[in-house]
Amino acid sequence: MINSNKIHFITAPLGQYTGWSLDNVENLFSFNNNNKIFFKFGSKARLEISTAVPRYTRISLVANDHISNFHNINFVYYGWELITCLDELYRDFPGSEFSLSINNVEDPKLEKLDVRNLKKYNDLDFLITTYEQHQKIIRNFLEGKNYTSKIREKKSADGSIEKSITTYHLTN
Repeated sequence: MINSNKIHFITAPLGQYTGWSLDNVENLFSFNNNNKIFFKFGSKARLEISTAVPRYTRISLVANDHISNFHNINFVYYGWELITCLDELYRDFPGSEFSLSINNVEDPKLEKLDVRNLKKYNDLDFLITTYEQHQKIIRNFLEGKNYTSKIREKKSADGSIEKSITTYHLTN
């Protein structure tokens, strides 16, 4: 039996837009079947908590375990922790696809992002710093790679842009 697993990574700074991405996963990755497993890496309460096992080691162990135990399955891995090891995931999981989203509206206080749950567990200064670091990691990861991008905007009644998100898609 040929193992034809397909791996998809979805992430954004602070794990934003995950709900939208998961709701649109069939369109983002051009597949339409029930043959998929979702697995989340990183919770809103754990932004500054580290573990004894390095993130990439944990993520790759889970992915490799899934690959070896489930055949002909689409795996959808999502969450903010993926940002911390994008280069390694790209290197070690050939054929995988990435969907990365970044907010285009300059928002120094993160007021336009849905960070209510994040504020329960983290202070605003930490969130702003982490958000900026995550954006920088994503931009550096995309540099020199072939990807497609799509801008999605929400406009107010007066025509001004309330939200603007760019989603980058690349296949390894």
